[in-house]
Amino acid sequence: MKILLDIHPSIEEKSGIGRYCDNLTKSLIRKDDLRLSFYSNLPKTKLPSFYKNQVVFSFPIKHGLVRTLFGLNYAIRKLKPEILHATTLAPFHKSVPTVLTVHDLCFITRRKAYGLKTVLAFALFFARSLENADRIIVPSQTVARKLLELFPETFTKTSVIYEAADSIFSPIEDKAQVKKYLSSNLGIDRPYFLVVGNIEKRKSPFEILEAFRKLLLRQKNTGLVFVGTDKLGGIMQAKYENLIKEGYLKILKYTEDRDLKILYNGAQASVFFSVCEGFGLPILESMKCGTPVVCRDIPVFREVAGDSALFCKNTTELYLAMLRVNKDPSLRKKLANQGFKRS
Repeated sequence: MKILLDIHPSIEEKSGIGRYCDNLTKSLIRKDDLRLSFYSNLPKTKLPSFYKNQVVFSFPIKHGLVRTLFGLNYAIRKLKPEILHATTLAPFHKSVPTVLTVHDLCFITRRKAYGLKTVLAFALFFARSLENADRIIVPSQTVARKLLELFPETFTKTSVIYEAADSIFSPIEDKAQVKKYLSSNLGIDRPYFLVVGNIEKRKSPFEILEAFRKLLLRQKNTGLVFVGTDKLGGIMQAKYENLIKEGYLKILKYTEDRDLKILYNGAQASVFFSVCEGFGLPILESMKCGTPVVCRDIPVFREVAGDSALFCKNTTELYLAMLRVNKDPSLRKKLANQGFKRS
């Protein structure tokens, strides 16, 4: 069977959707009965190494709407797949059976967190993508319920397939070595909370920092580390320049998986305070490293974390949860054990 996979989110500084595409690729490559080809926004030389010996079609124009209106169909005509797997938006004109993965619906339920171009693009093309899809994959029951509420006609063709943490993430037993590496290579010399994900509005970075500043009034020897691509144009760095200069706040931008694994293992806890997600893969990565999780109390995080995290409804509750984690080693151990088992 010939399958064309849309891997446009697979870029150097990839988000969870890019990781999803890469791991889907690595899984399907191992199946002898499949012949895979790939649609990318990048030339093969700029993709991860496992695409090296694969057929990769790169359309010369990178714009997302160009991909949806022309690019994918051009690749289909050239590569002649039997099935297309599209990410987020399917081609506007359907020419081959299509599987569409819808990672979240935040662009509908939290429109203010997105730019006007993104909102308009989904307003114009998302419903058509759902109509053109023969099957729809969503990563959680939470997304499935919302999708069926907004688009009841998708009921018969929607399937929930949960995501999994990459195999690279695992506990590191030698915590002294972790501490040494963090100090020598990343300049982290105090206990810290870790925030993984793009720095953008819907992930509530300023609310996390508000809770952290309250925490510093009680526990001075605490740090906060953000790992992710800055989508806010440096606003956070400018606003919290003093915390950065004093070593309390670090913004590491994109980090390779080897360092991310160590960061998870060295953290007091990981903090995820998004107002909207489709799954929350960093929660699972954190739990797989045996690291406690503190997160916003939203349905999808309840679904993913179960009883293995501390849930918070607002910044006051977030501050109190961070305080509890710092003060109580037995709580950290309990959350770590429960989270690892759930992962």
